[in-house]
This record gives sequence, C-alpha cells and structure tokens, in this order.
Amino acid sequence: MFITLLVLFSAVLSQQDTVRVCTYNILNFPGNNANARKPYFRTIAQTIQADVLVVQEMQSQAGVDFFTNQVLDGQYHSVTFHDGPDTDNALFYRTPDFTFLTVHYFSTNLRDIAEYVLRHNLSGEELRIYSLHLKASQGSTNEQERLAEVSILKNHLLSLPPETNYIVLGDFNIYTSSESAFQHLTTDGTCLDPINAPGNWHNNSSFSAIHTQSPRLDSFGGGSSGGLDDRFDMLLISDDLLDNVISTAYRSYGNDGFHFNQSVNYGINYAVPDSVANALYYASDHLPVLCDFVFSAPTALRGEAYQAVEKSQLYQNFPNPFNPSTNIKFYLPAGRFVELGVFDLLGRRVSNIFNGYMAAGFHQFTWRPEAQLASGVYFLKLRGENLELKRKMQLLR
Repeated sequence: MFITLLVLFSAVLSQQDTVRVCTYNILNFPGNNANARKPYFRTIAQTIQADVLVVQEMQSQAGVDFFTNQVLDGQYHSVTFHDGPDTDNALFYRTPDFTFLTVHYFSTNLRDIAEYVLRHNLSGEELRIYSLHLKASQGSTNEQERLAEVSILKNHLLSLPPETNYIVLGDFNIYTSSESAFQHLTTDGTCLDPINAPGNWHNNSSFSAIHTQSPRLDSFGGGSSGGLDDRFDMLLISDDLLDNVISTAYRSYGNDGFHFNQSVNYGINYAVPDSVANALYYASDHLPVLCDFVFSAPTALRGEAYQAVEKSQLYQNFPNPFNPSTNIKFYLPAGRFVELGVFDLLGRRVSNIFNGYMAAGFHQFTWRPEAQLASGVYFLKLRGENLELKRKMQLLR
C-alpha cells in the first residue's frame, strides 16, 4: 500500500512545474562596460536560476546577444530586440519549459511597454508578460506621466478575455501605493500585488525587506546612488494567477532587510569577486525581483468524473461592482457536495454562502455582505472534489 501511494504521489508531482519569473533593470546595457559587468551578471543569473528573465534598460540587439551568450551561457532563448524610444525591454526564457508565441509593443510618451506571450508547455496555458519602465522622479508632473503610461496598459488588460494569465513587471518608479498610477492598476483588481504590501515605500524602514533601489551609496557607471530605500521594481499579477503563487517565493533578491539606506554589500568583503552581494552592487543600480509560480498539467489525475466537472459553470455575479447586494449563479451537470464562499485578496474566507449537497442544474443566491466588510476586491469561489471555479467581484460601500 505504501509503495502504491508513493507511486501515485510521485505521479502527481510529475504533473506540476515550478516556474521562476524575474524582473531586473540592468542599467543601460551593454553601455561601454559590458565586459567589466559580465562576471557580476553571471553570478546573479547562476544563483537566481530564473525560467523567465525580463530586463529593462536594454540598449541594442548586440546587448541582447551578449547577455544571451556571455551572461546566460546560451542556455536561454531571447526575443529579437525592439528599438523603441530611450532604452528598451528584453526577454530571456528557457526551453522546454516555455514556447514563445508573439510580442507586441504599446507606445507611450516615454518608453514602449512590451507584451510577451509565452505558452507553458506542461500546462498548455498562455502567459502574458508586460514589461514596463515608467517615468522617473517625484512630483505631480511625473506622477501624471506615470498614470498616462499605465492607463494605456490598463485599457489593454481590460480588453483581454476572462481568466487570462498575465504578469505586469518592471521598474515602476512609484514611491507609494497611494500614487494614482498604482491605484489605477490595482484598486479594481485588474492587477494584484502578490505580497499585498500597501503603504509609503519611500525611505520607510518598515518596507526595508522589499526595497529594490539603490543597492549602492556610491555613484558610478551612470547608476543612481542613495542606498536601499525605494520599491521601484515589482511584479503585479492577474487574479487567476494568485492561486499559482508560492506564497514565500516573492522577494527582492539579495535584500535581507537589514541594509536600509545602505549599500547591499555593506559589511561584505569588497575584494571577493564572486560574492552575490558584491555582484548586485557592481552590476546595476537595481535589485532583481522574482516570484515562483506552480503550473499543473491539464490531464493530471483526470477521469470521467473530472471531465463532467469541466462543464460546471460559475457565472459572473450581477451587478458588479455592487452595493448592497449581488446575485450569484452557477450550474452543476450532476448533483454533488460543494461549498460557495467569498475570500479576500490574501485568501482568507470572509463569508460562507453555502456548504452542502447541491442537485444538478442552475442555482442562484443573493449575497449581502456583512456591514463590517470593507470596500474592495473579493473572490467568489465554488469548490468541490476536483472542482474550483473563481470569479472576481468588487464591493463598493
């Protein structure tokens, strides 16, 4: 019996794939010092071991080729360089994990936003990755420019089919979650912060563990100095990817949380060439940010019962957004035990609507949230054996 269970458990594991996605502003690469920075980038790439690496501030096809062959040792494929205004994005990905499908660029008043479409080969799912580098610096004028840039992206995101998997990543140059650009992307749940860390990130020691810029106090190579005090680089995700995130895997790489307003290698021997901290210090004026996702094969453990479950439907609640109540409708092709509940962005259950046996057919509930439940985005989930359906809804108080 033990051997049988072990074989089954191994079969389940074999039907899953953990994918690491990383974003990294690589500071005007290749510039005039690519060879000098090469060993530092190699150290970083070899320790991160990303499956998908997206970079900002790439300057040329020569830079893409150098990074692919000299930094990544030819173990990744790259997308042909797009020469837009100012510096640009670049994508590197591993095969056989992913197949590249297409790329598209959105023009803004400053830099182009790249849309890379990949297919995860085990699950067969498409993954859209949007790489951006927004207008820098503080002040209302710069904030409005960032808002204009993300508005172009959001209009596109709203046009995507439901349940599209996407990641928006890059150098946002945003100082606080209250800034209008960040609010525009996140308040209605279009994009979610996997670590749900709202607040004033700028020069605030409470967020020292997620700061990404700048890993140096010294100014050299055209990079910014000032020490680690800003969360400029991040990944935001679609709600359908939230369940794929490994909760402990989102991090600002190399930041231990104890270098606030310091260089990332403060207290490290500067003479050690293969030190990761030194590599991060010398390679760029940003830290990489990475997140791990789990994708599953669509046929894993499926039988005839599972095929029947695929015909179950959870419809979008109406109205949405709503106040004070909303109607919920779903369909079951066969009678079964199910639970219908509402969850917040952290995955905590806030309301249990139904839990028990439900006959085949269409079913409808009216949900009136409790008075203490705040405005915001919530997830409606219909779950049962081999069944989990989800819809995003917004409560307005």
